[in-house]
Amino acid sequence: MGLDANEFADAPDERPRWQTDPDPVWVHARREAWAVLALWTAGLAWTIGCCAVAAYGQGKPAIVAGLPAWVWSGVLLPWGAAAAFTVYFCIRGIRDDPLDGAETTRRDGG
Repeated sequence: MGLDANEFADAPDERPRWQTDPDPVWVHARREAWAVLALWTAGLAWTIGCCAVAAYGQGKPAIVAGLPAWVWSGVLLPWGAAAAFTVYFCIRGIRDDPLDGAETTRRDGG
């Protein structure tokens, strides 16, 4: 009563659906998600590491524009870098893929 891989195939000479090539839209979305996750992880590591080292046990912190210097390098710098990367990635990195079978609607009523 075991399962056979051919049970999932449409025909005996075709590959099962789970072995076919992935949809290009899914591949692009996965690539974009990994890029965002990598940036988020790098920003988290930078913020936690920099703030932990610079904020604790260092005595009186240097003040820059009313904030401790470690806030500039540990919080505002990665936020600025993440915002710049987000703009660049939205303009250059994300692909506009056609969705097969999806109807397009026009806003001008035509």
